[in-house]
Amino acid sequence: ETMRSKFSIPIIYDRYQRGYAYSDENAYFDIPVTGEDVETIWMALDKLNLFRNASAFRNVRSSLERIMSRLEIDLDRQDVYADKVIFYEPLPDFAGSQWLPVIYDAICGCRYIRFEFHAYQNVNSHCLEPYVLKEYSGRWYVLGRENGSTAIYGLDRIKELETGDSIFARDLEYYDYLRDRIEMSLGLFNFRERRHPVHIGYDISLAEEIRSARFTENQVIVSEDAQEVVIAMEVVMDEAFLRKAVLPYGEKARIYGPRFAVNMIRRTLIKALNNYKDD
Repeated sequence: ETMRSKFSIPIIYDRYQRGYAYSDENAYFDIPVTGEDVETIWMALDKLNLFRNASAFRNVRSSLERIMSRLEIDLDRQDVYADKVIFYEPLPDFAGSQWLPVIYDAICGCRYIRFEFHAYQNVNSHCLEPYVLKEYSGRWYVLGRENGSTAIYGLDRIKELETGDSIFARDLEYYDYLRDRIEMSLGLFNFRERRHPVHIGYDISLAEEIRSARFTENQVIVSEDAQEVVIAMEVVMDEAFLRKAVLPYGEKARIYGPRFAVNMIRRTLIKALNNYKDD
């Protein structure tokens, strides 16, 4: 009935076959796909290029090829633009990018990863239950559990990575904990730090930008008038937060609380001014 009424497909009951069939063998679903839709798919593929060697990406491309073939659209992109027009940070060939698809597959398959981690002059071997990949300021990190504790490693310092044959039981409560900490942090992650409610006011000239900016998932606008817009959020208050949500806006941003956060930004600005005290 849905095929008849919604898609206008000519359906009949075939008594010989004892089932339903098309009365017109050339019948097909009319699924309109615009040029904008195709470009959106290509933008997604460009972004997924970071994971081009992961099995999940290969499955995505294979599925898209079948869909696009059915829609009679060539997935081999036409050479409309001679130059690359979309750029992402980090670029696919950043340090450690070769580990992205390997770790991604290990996370999806709940498999341990073993590797050497080169921290300056120290080299240590690790065995990690990988849970999350996170990008921050052009570098990628893998987060997971090692010997019962949370650990984070930069991919650019990983060498000799291998995926283990054994699997671990995925702990959904632990994953929720990791996701919560990541969503409440703007920089790298200090899992020992508490979160605090913070209020920040921005000059009204920044209102549109602040409405669209998402520093954290729990960010809300608490007031707005002719002078400023004030947002509230619960976040790990550290220097990384100040560098993302306050300092880039200069004199057009002001922290209202908590008090220790106000003192933190004051100390930061005083140190910056001291760099010019002899000028």
